[in-house]
Amino acid sequence: MESGNLAYPNMTNTQTGQLEVVIDALKAMGYSAVGVGPTDLRFGDSFYKVMNDKSMPVVNLGAPEAAGAKPFIIRDLSGVKVGVVSFGTLPDGAIDDYKLLKERYEVYAEARQKSDVLIVLDQGKVASDAWIEKITKRYGAPDIILGGTGNMILVEPKMVGETMIVPTSVQGNAIAQVDIEINGATKKKTYKRVGIDESCPEDADVLKMVKDFQAPRIVNISPGSTPGPITTETHVSTPKEGYYSYQTCMSCHKAEYDQWKTTKHATALTTLEKQNKTLPECLPCHSEMYRRIERSVKGTDGLGGVECMSCHADVLPHGAGHKAKHETKGIREACKDCHTPEHSPHFVPNVYLGMVKHK
Repeated sequence: MESGNLAYPNMTNTQTGQLEVVIDALKAMGYSAVGVGPTDLRFGDSFYKVMNDKSMPVVNLGAPEAAGAKPFIIRDLSGVKVGVVSFGTLPDGAIDDYKLLKERYEVYAEARQKSDVLIVLDQGKVASDAWIEKITKRYGAPDIILGGTGNMILVEPKMVGETMIVPTSVQGNAIAQVDIEINGATKKKTYKRVGIDESCPEDADVLKMVKDFQAPRIVNISPGSTPGPITTETHVSTPKEGYYSYQTCMSCHKAEYDQWKTTKHATALTTLEKQNKTLPECLPCHSEMYRRIERSVKGTDGLGGVECMSCHADVLPHGAGHKAKHETKGIREACKDCHTPEHSPHFVPNVYLGMVKHK
C-alpha cells in the first residue's frame, strides 16, 4: 500500500509520464492501491486518469467522485480482512467543514466494522492524538496509521493506545513493514524499517522500465561556451524575462564567481549528468538556463546550474553604476521554487542560505 505523493511534476506541472512508469513499477511489486498526497493533486484530473488507465485503485475520501477513487477498500488476505481508509489531501479551496467531518466518521465506521485490521492513510493530517482517542471510543481504534500527528515528522513509530502511527519516507528511501500477530482480540504489532539505498540490488524488470522511460527523454547537454544575454526576442519559447549567464556577471563580480563555483549550485547540472537524469522534470531546478530558455549548456569552465540569475533575477540586467541591493526576502522565496518539502525535505532556509551566500 502506497500512501501518496507519487507524482513529481515539473515547473509547468504538465508531465505525467513519470507517474505512469511509477505505477507500472508498483504494480510489478504487488502494490494493490494508492492514496493521494499534495504533489498528486497538482495534476488534477490527470492523476486520476492515469490511475484509471493503469487499473490502479485510488483510496481517497476527498475525491470519491473521481474515476477509480474509493473512500476505502477491503482485501481478504488468507481469511483476514484488511481495510484501508484514506483521508487524502484536500484540493486548494476545499473547506474542512462539518459535512466533510461527518463523512470521515461515517466512512471510518463502515471500514472499521468490516475489517479485522484497519489501516488509515493520513495525507490530510487528520489523525492527531486527540482524534485517535475520540474515534477509538466511538468506533474502535485504527490498527495502523501512515502519516498522522499533524505536521510532526516521525522517525520511529508512535503508539497512541492500540494504534501504531508509522513514519512515512521521503522519495521512496524506505519501506515501513509492520507484522501483526492476531491472537483472539489481541494484536501484537512489530515494526521494521527497511532502508532503500545503493546497497539494495536493482530489480531487473523495474530497472528496465525506468531506463526505457528515461532514454528517449534525456536532454543532451551541449559542451562549450555559455551564451551571453538571451532575451524573449531571440528565443520565442522563453517563459520568463530572458536569460543572463553567470559568465556575463563574472566580468565585474569575480569574487562572487570564485565563491559560487565552490558550491553545489555551480555543479548542479553535472550532478544530473552523472546520474543520467537530465530530464525535463529535473532540469528546471538544476539548470537556470533550461528554466528560462529550455536549453542547457555548460560553460568552458565546466560549470552550470543554479546561477546568478536564480537569486538575482530582479536586478538583471543592470549597468556598471548599479549599487548592491541587499534584498534577502526575494532570494529566500526563490529558494522555495526547488527546495520543496517533496524534493528537499531537510531544507532549512537559514542553514542552506549560509552555504551559498557571498561572504
